[in-house]
Amino acid sequence: MARCCLACRLHVASPKFIIMVSTILAMRKMLLLFVLYLYGTNLEEYALHEPQYINASFANYHYEYEILTYLNPSLCTGKKLFVFIISAVSSFDRRNIIRSTWAKKEHTKDSLVVFIVGRPTTLQHEMMVKREVLLHRDVVETTIPDNYNYTAFKVHAGYALHVRNCFNVPFVLRADDDIMVLPDRFVHFIESGHFGNPDKEVMFRYIPKKYYRPNRFPPYLNGPAYLMTRNSTKAILDKTNITSFFWIEDILFTGIMARHTHVKLIDSKGMFAFHCDQRTEEGRHTFRSWDGAGYCLRSTSACDRHGVPYATLIYHAPAIHATSMYNAYVDLTSVTCQRRKWFIEFF
Repeated sequence: MARCCLACRLHVASPKFIIMVSTILAMRKMLLLFVLYLYGTNLEEYALHEPQYINASFANYHYEYEILTYLNPSLCTGKKLFVFIISAVSSFDRRNIIRSTWAKKEHTKDSLVVFIVGRPTTLQHEMMVKREVLLHRDVVETTIPDNYNYTAFKVHAGYALHVRNCFNVPFVLRADDDIMVLPDRFVHFIESGHFGNPDKEVMFRYIPKKYYRPNRFPPYLNGPAYLMTRNSTKAILDKTNITSFFWIEDILFTGIMARHTHVKLIDSKGMFAFHCDQRTEEGRHTFRSWDGAGYCLRSTSACDRHGVPYATLIYHAPAIHATSMYNAYVDLTSVTCQRRKWFIEFF
């Protein structure tokens, strides 16, 4: 009786309780080993690094957010182009399409492609994003609210990732997740000197003047993508604190801030085009309407002296419904050189 009371006072666990706790610990260990086996060093990289705390300070607005996913700088080693894609948390299918088309290794041997996503609003989406992060190593999760009004901060995060983790990469492409692009074709033109000195502060994009209002805003790169030199991203981040925040990101970064930081905007017509899908009546009508202006992708393109078509990035025409990304990929990769007796250097 005394021994029983002494055991009660000392809270000695029963054999059944000890067995149950041991079983739970063993199961957790097995689960951890399974996850490590499944994801390998990806999990270690993800788990052992603290989030990056970013202060986005503008003259009239201050916002703090976290970059939760560790982007290993070694992934940038030897790369010539850093592509960051602005993507909604829920756009899982769209990201998979990109991975199976223009972001596959065939087109990204010299490029690094990452997706910038915001904060998931449901537990299901949170778990799915975590799985993407571990499985593909191309999703960068942030605490930025996942809605259009905060797109400027996702772009800010893309700039910050480049400057902090991948500044050795000479060019940066900011892109939406509904474009079609051939990253290593950009790299070809980078290496051939088409874009000039990567240490100059320059942005490249073509957009017809009727799509912006120069009387209201400074000229800016309106649209789903633009190419930048590495010093452009740093110059812009260095001057946010003296620039008033404006929520439309392309006007803010490529218009207002580009003017403040003396970043030069360059017209690269011929590389950027609209996808007027001629498989549909709507697309054929748009192609006929715009063909004279040269806004739509054609089956042939001017090429450089190496026989590489200048057509590099396309986006669905703004006046029509979005076209199939697979069709856009097929059309872009099928472009051939125009028949000429000599190749034309097209600027």
